[in-house]
Amino acid sequence: MSWRDAALNHAKAVAPNESCGLVVNYDGVEVYWECRNIAEIDDCFVIHPADWAEAEDTGVIIAVIHSHGSNSPEPSDMDIKSCKRSKLPWYILSTDKGEWRSCFP
Repeated sequence: MSWRDAALNHAKAVAPNESCGLVVNYDGVEVYWECRNIAEIDDCFVIHPADWAEAEDTGVIIAVIHSHGSNSPEPSDMDIKSCKRSKLPWYILSTDKGEWRSCFP
């Protein structure tokens, strides 16, 4: 299963809330690292710090992923700002449509 398939499955499991995760390079293989969203509101995400730390201890974090539920996967202004701040590519998916968009720092 690709990291995109795993991310979409995770997004569908937590819908209508936003899912979040990381793409981790683990021994040369890119894998999806499912993370807990600890945001206090429904239309945003905050990756649980312990999940980020565990992913970082396991491999090299190479991207951030989150879902926009039934909304467009287009990056919001906040997504673009946060992507630049993280210095990592961001991949955003629409759970309902299965569409992907990305933004880069």
